[in-house]
Amino acid sequence: MTRQRRTDSSERLSIVIDRVRADLARRWTVTDMASVIGVTSGQLRRLLAEAGHPPPRRLLAELRLSTAAALLRNPGVRVKEVAARIGMTDGSHFCREFKRRYGLSPLAFQSVSIVNAAIERNARAHQ
Repeated sequence: MTRQRRTDSSERLSIVIDRVRADLARRWTVTDMASVIGVTSGQLRRLLAEAGHPPPRRLLAELRLSTAAALLRNPGVRVKEVAARIGMTDGSHFCREFKRRYGLSPLAFQSVSIVNAAIERNARAHQ
């Protein structure tokens, strides 16, 4: 693959990823994701594979879970809210997938994140 073609593919994938990340609550299909850049589902899978990304459905799951982790670092946000914002309406499924990815339940992750942030703020204040 030529350098220009890699750049074009990378830019196109960035468009898809940004669009999906901007609307995680949407019920994305692989076809929907592919249509963002005007390619077929098969072409999207190929572009992702060539760029070293996971397949579309796994990419979507990773984007949802990483966004959930970022949201859970805020003390005022509720786990149910986070699940809805990332498009996972089944709370049990969200908790299972989150724990599989991060090793902690969403609530435990949130608690640890809040404590760690307080420790870091305290350490910076005493420097």
